[in-house]
Order: sequence, then C-alpha cells, then structure tokens
Amino acid sequence: MSELSDGSGTFYDELLADAMAIPDLSSDKSLAIDNILAGRTYYRKSTLPNPLSDLSFYLTVLDSGTLGFSYHNDSPSQDESVRELVNINALEALDTHGNLDLPLRVSVLDAVYGAVNKRLDRTPKRIVSLDGSYEEKADFRSRLITGQLEKGSRVLLVGLVTQFVRDMLARDMRVSVSDMSPELEGIEVYGVPVINSGNAWTLDRLEVCDAAVVTGASIATNTIDSIFETAAASNTKLHFYLETGSNFAPELIRRGAESVVAEKFPFYDLPGEARFEVYTV
Repeated sequence: MSELSDGSGTFYDELLADAMAIPDLSSDKSLAIDNILAGRTYYRKSTLPNPLSDLSFYLTVLDSGTLGFSYHNDSPSQDESVRELVNINALEALDTHGNLDLPLRVSVLDAVYGAVNKRLDRTPKRIVSLDGSYEEKADFRSRLITGQLEKGSRVLLVGLVTQFVRDMLARDMRVSVSDMSPELEGIEVYGVPVINSGNAWTLDRLEVCDAAVVTGASIATNTIDSIFETAAASNTKLHFYLETGSNFAPELIRRGAESVVAEKFPFYDLPGEARFEVYTV
C-alpha cells in the first residue's frame, strides 16, 4: 500500500488518491493525454486449436511519453467520452470523468504512475531484455516468472498463459488455472482444465494453494482486492505478471506481493525487444 494511502477504498481508488495528493501533478502539462488507442486483438495460442478474440485493450500515451495499458474482456469504448480525454491532464481526466469504464481508467492511471515512479525515484530490482522470436521471448518470460515459485508447490494461475502451465508442471507443481475469458471455457492446457467459474471459484482455490501467479488484468476486473484479502487470510504468496498496469508494480509490492514482473509495451508477442522490470520484496 502506498505511503500516502489511509487504507480505505479499492486498490484503484487508493492509487488515484495517492497520485492526486502529489503536489502539482494534476496540473503538470507533461501529463496531458496525447493519444488513446482502443481496440480488440485477434490472436493465436500455439497450444490451442482455434484463434481467440477475447481481449480488448486501451493504450494511453501521455505528452511526456509515458504509457499506460489495460486488457479487458469487454468491447472497447467507441464514443465521444474517450475523445474528450485527449489533450487534458490525465489526473484531471480521471477526476472529472468518473463514468469511464474501469479498464480505461486503469490504462490512464497506469500512464500517470509512469510519471509518479520517476518523480519518486522508484526503480526495479533489475531490468532484463530480450530480442528474439516470439517463442524465445515467451519462454524467457515464463522462466522469469515461474522461477519465483517453489518446486512441488500448489499454484493457482489467475489468467491463462500456456507457457507458465508447461513450466510449472515441469517443476512438479500442482497447477490450477482460472480465467474469465468465455472463449476458454472447457479448454485444457497440458492436461490442466481452464476454469471459467468467476471470482468465487478463484478465491476458493486461492485459499488452498501455496502461491498464485496473478495477471494485472485483475486490476481492470476489480478482483484484485478480494485476491489480496484472501491470500493474506490463507498465507498464500502472490506473484504478479503485468502487461495491464505495469507501472503499478511498486504499489503491488507495498501491498504484499512477493514478486512482480512488469512487462513494458511493446509486449513479448510484438516485434522488437521485450523489456521486463522485476520487483521483489
């Protein structure tokens, strides 16, 4: 939890309140929103039989060049409310446009926290980069994240990544997978069923696992607070992998995460170098 938070409200609410409390940030012209990209991605997973179209996204770019990103399972906004955000300070936009859908707000606030981290001199424990094929980068990312886990432990994966499942099983972990995508219902990955039964199932499973690897999309789905609460009550270690909300990594560590791997845009499945920031307690 942030040094400025009073402990009330949701994780998103606390992040917004903390940013608003930083002197002059809400009037900083470099935080003007320059561009918002909203769309849907159509993609393949090599281990699944059919292409997927279950993810929409927002990418927010500020005048300073900082980026914020959010994946979500609903359709992206296509109306005037998004255009109205451009060319105004990102914090002002969040303060005066409270009716925006949460994934869009997360994307905008993520961009703000790129500036917050620079101002507060928050840096990761290490930064690692790799330029190679899609498969090379995917495997590298998987080793980076699953390497944080204990061999033979019971692990819940919140948000399917097929390489994670493969590498967890290779280290004798007992793996469960939860994902909110309706397109993954009934799917098995390396013999492990992908369960799409909502947050209640996720929390029940979290209670009996030693650790969980959680996607940053849990911030955009507003499930992150219940995940933290359940993990704390059951002594389950939380590890995060972030494409959504990558600039929130220091705040997740403050809140109690064991480790966070923050993947910076452009992500591993796009051309060019993949860059990962690693945060640990």
